This record gives sequence, C-alpha cells and structure tokens, in this order.
Amino acid sequence: MKELLGYDLTIPEEMSIIRGKDLFHTTCPQMIADATEIVEQMLPENG
Repeated sequence: MKELLGYDLTIPEEMSIIRGKDLFHTTCPQMIADATEIVEQMLPENG
C-alpha cells in the first residue's frame, strides 16, 4: 500500500495521516476504477 498511497499502513503515525487525509475514501476508489478500466481494455470482447 505504501507504493500506492505513499504511506506505510503498519506505522501508526502514517495510518493517522492516511485517515486524516481520508485516502481510503478518496484515492482508493479512483485507483480501483482505473484498474478496472485497464483490465476491461485488456480482455478480449465476447461478441
């Protein structure tokens, strides 16, 4: 997760920053949407 959010979830101080910035509700959903779009583009269309 550190590579994605820039903070280490195992360090309490950094977890506090993540929560303070509300990254789980702002950044994570966008990353999931982007990843889903990429996978959909990679899959062959079933027609």
